[in-house]
Order: sequence, then structure tokens, then C-alpha cells
Amino acid sequence: ADHAIVSLEQAFNAGFDVRVEAYRKYYRDIHPRFENMFNPVVLFPEAEFDRVRVDARSARAEGIEMLLQLRPVGAWSGWLSYTWSQATDRIGDADVARSWDQRHAVNLGVTWASGPWTATLVNSFHSGWPTSILGVDPQSGEPRIDLSERNRSRYGDYNSLDLRLTRTFILSRGALDVFAELSNATSRDNACCVEYEVTRICTSCTVRAV
Repeated sequence: ADHAIVSLEQAFNAGFDVRVEAYRKYYRDIHPRFENMFNPVVLFPEAEFDRVRVDARSARAEGIEMLLQLRPVGAWSGWLSYTWSQATDRIGDADVARSWDQRHAVNLGVTWASGPWTATLVNSFHSGWPTSILGVDPQSGEPRIDLSERNRSRYGDYNSLDLRLTRTFILSRGALDVFAELSNATSRDNACCVEYEVTRICTSCTVRAV
């Protein structure tokens, strides 16, 4: 793999720092690997029907990240970052998104600190991950796996709001942090997997995604 990174950092007198970073990684002579097209987090992935062989001749990962950091002003500090990235396999003459490809990501954080107390609010967003759709044979009506459609679709976007309140106790040897944390306060689902149920009715099949 060849990996190149270009980074530029600048500190401004107004009280914030900016960093812009671009990277590109190119992979050659990749060994074949096996993945599950619909549900990659099952307990025994090797036993599932959607296990497929991914044989790419090369791959590429590239992206740009921009980070704005606000230096502490009184009790307040914070940051804002945006990342555009893509990760693809070269299969035949086509670029296919890798299963962890994530095009857009935004993170916003605000921290308030006073004495032994610290409160942090973080909002994280990312665009949907790649997924595959189970096809149906038009002749027999039977479900079938079509590798040409692998990772051609996307799950929905995801946004998470997290909060944390920390109280620090100074001890004779070190310090003790006691905190309360609320993750994903808006209860948004982070879709990662699809399960299919097949119901046979006479000579036809109905395929339902769960």
C-alpha cells in the first residue's frame, strides 16, 4: 500500500485553530476476502447464506478532513469537524464501495468546565453505510444473490447527540472522576444490517426485509 498525507495547521489570534488534512491510500495485490452482504455482525458469519468472496485487484481510500478548534474562552471550549471520504475496491472494471465507506461525517462538540465540574455536549453525524439488496429471479421467483449489486445501496443517515457531566475529586494520590453519561439522546437507529425472511406461497416466494 502507498499512503500519502498532506496536512496544514494554522493558529489564529482570534482564539481558534484550523487544520486541513488530505490523505490517499492505494492498495495493490490484495488477497481475496469473505464478507456477508446483508448482516455482517451475526454470531457465525461463515454459516450464513449471504457469505460471498470479494476478489478485488486493487483498492483506494481517500478523503479530506477539516477541523476547527476553539481554544478555552473562560469556561468554554469546543470543536467542529467535517470529513469527506471514500473507500472503494476495484473489481473488474468497476469501483465498488467497501462496506465501511462513509462519505460524510460531521462532529460538533462544546465543553463547559468550572472548578471540579465539566459538562460536554457532542453531536455526531455520518451518511449511511453501503448495503446490498436481495434480488429475486424473474423466472422462478426465488431469491438470489447478485454480486453485481453488492454495496450499490445505502442505509439512512445517522445522527447522535451525547451528553456527559463529570465531577473530579482530588485525592492524596491522583484524582477520581465520577460521571453521568447519556448516549444517543434522540434515540436514532444506526442501521448496519438487513435480515430477510422468505415465505413460500404455492410456487412463488415473497421476500421481506426486516
